[in-house]
Amino acid sequence: MISIEYLAECLDYDPLSGQLTWRSRPLGHFGSSRSASVFNSQFAGKEAGSVSFKKSAGADYRKVCISGPFGSKTIEAHRLAYAIYHGDWPEMVDHFDGNTLNNRISNLRPATRSVNGRNRRLARHNTSGVPGVSRNGSGWIVYGGGSPKEYLGRFTTIFEAACARKGYELRSRYTLRHGEIRP
Repeated sequence: MISIEYLAECLDYDPLSGQLTWRSRPLGHFGSSRSASVFNSQFAGKEAGSVSFKKSAGADYRKVCISGPFGSKTIEAHRLAYAIYHGDWPEMVDHFDGNTLNNRISNLRPATRSVNGRNRRLARHNTSGVPGVSRNGSGWIVYGGGSPKEYLGRFTTIFEAACARKGYELRSRYTLRHGEIRP
């Protein structure tokens, strides 16, 4: 991963707005003084990166391409923001409110895959409207998250199944926005 020191020479981060801005980068970041001059005159002081759709997450993310002696790397802006502000690279960085373009430091937290999964919207292919609940014959089967999935029971009504699943989510420290319907 790129060093935090190198990032600090490239970017300014405003923790209140969540915006990353290109700094005037030093000559050592470039192969020639002309390259440095062109980059700095074109980008210094401007917002870094561009927004693109990440299919695996089903959401837009701002990404920033940083080049240097290591070659060229494209990194999601929320990861850069967290690293610059806190000085380390966690395994994952989660947007607490689920808005992947809200990169304010108050909205970013370090996360594992498990923690990040407890803050997800309802999967697009979910047909019951409740995470972990699926139709089975004349009833409803409920599973908890994790691997292997935890069997929580079989219920006659969707309401009973949803209550069982919500109880599991509360005990397992899921966020309140987990399972929200996508806009």
